[in-house]
Amino acid sequence: MPALPSLWGGQDVVSSHRRRYTKQTLRRTFQRANLTQPTLSYFNILLFPLIAATRWSRRIIGLGQRSRSDFDDSRPGFSNEILASIFASERHWIGRVPMPIGVSLPATGRVS
Repeated sequence: MPALPSLWGGQDVVSSHRRRYTKQTLRRTFQRANLTQPTLSYFNILLFPLIAATRWSRRIIGLGQRSRSDFDDSRPGFSNEILASIFASERHWIGRVPMPIGVSLPATGRVS
């Protein structure tokens, strides 16, 4: 799930997101739906500062609601390969290392 309402931006519009969640709001959503409580852990913590700074600065200068993907402004190349490697490295941590904040909020659970 997309995490943290303060990160709402054009990428959410492009991705057809309806909202961003905190752990608390996602737990309540599961509870209201009578689903078992999931295990929650933020994800994408390493790129969080860069993504947050980008989204918040766009909002400050009036570009926060544009319906464009964050990827429209990127170009293939070395810097993208580095960012992709940083993002991919977190897959080894998910479920093993508690992450206090992140751009995404994966939920895992069981059907009762």
